Amino acid sequence: MPSPPPAASSRSRSPRQRVRLLGFALALSLVLVAVAVVVAVVLERSLSPDPDAGAQGDDSVSSELQDLPKPPPQVDDPREALPVALRRRAIDYVALGDSYSAGPGLEPQRPDPVACQRTGYNWPAYLADWLDVATYRDVTCTGATTGALLGGQRRPDGTVVPPQIEALTEETDLVTVSLGGNDNALFATLVGVCSDLADQDPGGDPCRAEFGGAGGADRALAELPVQLALVIRRIRLAVPSAQVVVVGYPQIFPRTGTCTEISLATGDVAWAAGLVDRVDEAMLEAADTEGVRFVDVAVSGEDHDVCAAEPWVTGAQSEPEASTPWHPYPLGMREVARLVTTQLTGEVVTPSGGPPQLASGVAEANAVR
Repeated sequence: MPSPPPAASSRSRSPRQRVRLLGFALALSLVLVAVAVVVAVVLERSLSPDPDAGAQGDDSVSSELQDLPKPPPQVDDPREALPVALRRRAIDYVALGDSYSAGPGLEPQRPDPVACQRTGYNWPAYLADWLDVATYRDVTCTGATTGALLGGQRRPDGTVVPPQIEALTEETDLVTVSLGGNDNALFATLVGVCSDLADQDPGGDPCRAEFGGAGGADRALAELPVQLALVIRRIRLAVPSAQVVVVGYPQIFPRTGTCTEISLATGDVAWAAGLVDRVDEAMLEAADTEGVRFVDVAVSGEDHDVCAAEPWVTGAQSEPEASTPWHPYPLGMREVARLVTTQLTGEVVTPSGGPPQLASGVAEANAVR
């Protein structure tokens, strides 16, 4: 039996028409792909107020800072204690910050939300207990940047965390803020990318060679004081009567030598320690510029880096009942709280061995916002 003749539409198309149809199909496919990309970008931006900080350039942040009124300074010396009158009354305390305040990996982890990896026994919880505050809200969140504090944060599991600044109310008396190391992916580069580069040149300084120039870490650190100053000023304008305290980072890397707990190349360790010092210097500069208090944890906790006999921070490998790598141990959390409490009260505080008594009640008081 002979084969059926081809369809009329196919028989009537010339080679030129077929080429045109193919071109039209290709163009239509490209348009659909472009539309899909645009829709994805729009959805991403609409769901994440600030897809993780630092999206603004230094010029726009500086311009915003200049446009905001500058409140009068709260202190002449960033190391001043809190006013006695404040310490004698019921304090409403709010803790803002990143993972070095939140405590990822430390039990018990709080569910508000789980994505922030916040423990009930972090240094803000100890501080709240030792200051005997009346009310306490901890909205610290792992991965937070200055942009996340003001504009929200998207966690890796898709959770969208509201701007931390929204936790402030008219009743807020005391605010601690500790962040900046995540801006421009500074800490992520040190413990992630730099560790990978170490495999290529373990005895050299491959990370400093890659990121130490004017276009890398130096540029990021030059922008940080302005980014932090904007955060502090926005906090002060939101709650003019609250005392603001900026809390620095502990010493993470040794300034000389190295150890098995460190995954960086030998020549990068001292450079990494210097970068963390410069982050703390940026925090102090911003606090001094905005006239608020600053607690220098690194200087006060000298020689408690990951290689020390009594480290406050874990190294590249986590341990049972410890934090995630490169974050404070329970001891580190208590010691940071001790330093902050001692400076704010002018009285030496001796940490107890156990968690703060307030913590069990605090978790209930800090419902999901």
